[in-house]
Amino acid sequence: EIYTLSYTTLFRSIGTEAIIKKERSLIKRLEDQIRDLQNIHLYGNPDSSQRVGILSFNMGDEDSAYVADWLFEEEEIAVRSGAHCAPLMHETLGTKMQGAVRISVSHKNTEEEIDRTAKAIKKLSQLLE
Repeated sequence: EIYTLSYTTLFRSIGTEAIIKKERSLIKRLEDQIRDLQNIHLYGNPDSSQRVGILSFNMGDEDSAYVADWLFEEEEIAVRSGAHCAPLMHETLGTKMQGAVRISVSHKNTEEEIDRTAKAIKKLSQLLE
């Protein structure tokens, strides 16, 4: 028998604030580890208390699809790339052709997974220098 827990039940049992706090903490941990890379460009509100569990970035002029494919093929880290159904945002950011890499976390992700992701991004950053 398959049991599916609805999001409403999940949020009520854990608590929305606890979920948001965990996701923000994980994204901040990732951002803190990669923000100083030479060729990284982070997008979004720099105030982590105003963000959700998503981090968008680019690596230099590299196509976002290449970065996403490399992370998956070499490190088995699944991210998304492209315009994310937000072409006007990409026009504003100047990333219309490049898109962006988007990492989304869940309250079920671990700090170890975040650290492994940061390590992979650092590795790719060095390869692209």
